[in-house]
Amino acid sequence: MVHVRLKNLHSFYKRKRDESAVGEGEEEGGNPNDVPHLFQIGELESQLQEEQGTATAGQLDELVQQRQGTDKQEEQEGDEEENQPNDPAIFRGIEFLERDPALRPQIWQYPNNQRDQVQRAYLQLGPMQPLLKKYKPSGPQGHQRRFNYIWFSQFPSWLEYSESSGCAYCFFCFLCSKNIKKRGGFDVFTAQGFDNWKKVNDGKKCAFLVHVGSTPCSHHNNAVRECQAILDQPSHIANVWEVTSAKEKESEGLLWCVAGASGLLELLNRSLTPAC
Repeated sequence: MVHVRLKNLHSFYKRKRDESAVGEGEEEGGNPNDVPHLFQIGELESQLQEEQGTATAGQLDELVQQRQGTDKQEEQEGDEEENQPNDPAIFRGIEFLERDPALRPQIWQYPNNQRDQVQRAYLQLGPMQPLLKKYKPSGPQGHQRRFNYIWFSQFPSWLEYSESSGCAYCFFCFLCSKNIKKRGGFDVFTAQGFDNWKKVNDGKKCAFLVHVGSTPCSHHNNAVRECQAILDQPSHIANVWEVTSAKEKESEGLLWCVAGASGLLELLNRSLTPAC
């Protein structure tokens, strides 16, 4: 009985792989020692893993540093926001108001029921326009500029100057200012202050003219109308004084009329009374 040994695909391709491996070894020199051992391959793999791990760790360190820098920047921005003058202010009288534009509280910091009183009191005081021998310089070294007192005569109703900060401010925009966090960009002449004097004497591009605006509905002109409306209110102190004076005059006139009438009645009684 003849036994036939069947070959399957696995044994067939296994033999092919073994023969090809032997042939390659003979072509390269036939030295079995040239084939890398298993432990050498393991060392190579471990080195590759260490290098990849080192690179990954370095990338993680960079990401951590970037994240820490971002966190620090956010903390600094948060501290700046906290350092902004957000504390509520209390109106205790016109004599206690801070005149320096850089040091005074903003109108929106006062309680709602006191803001009208504060606005009227500041309108009574007028803009802060100190006359100084020298104003604070600003700008890079060698190209510093100063505020010029003549500008007060060019913008007499609203231009202000702070001796503490050396910056210019707008009186009307301050009186009608809203929360600086909600109206970004409009706080240059109310809270931050303006000191880029190079842009003042620049013709039509003058920073003060640009602030006023070329349209009746500019932010500055709207503030001017609001302040005028405050002055026109019956409760304004000037109007109250005029009304009070008119009432006093009217009362004095009535008193004179009453006095004259009583004197006339007395004269009539005397004339009607028979002489003894």
